[in-house]
Amino acid sequence: MTDLETQKRGYNDLINLCLGDSKKKDVLNFIDTLQDFNGDENFYTTLNYVKRLFRQ
Repeated sequence: MTDLETQKRGYNDLINLCLGDSKKKDVLNFIDTLQDFNGDENFYTTLNYVKRLFRQ
């Protein structure tokens, strides 16, 4: 797995490409405060935690 800062940059790139302005600010703030969930017993990876945001 890559480090968290690299993951955050990738998520930011996708958000800027895929989300409209009305949601972008909230999601970018979520990504900026994102913690590392790799190895977490509930989420297993940080990506799974990010995906949960989009299911809500």
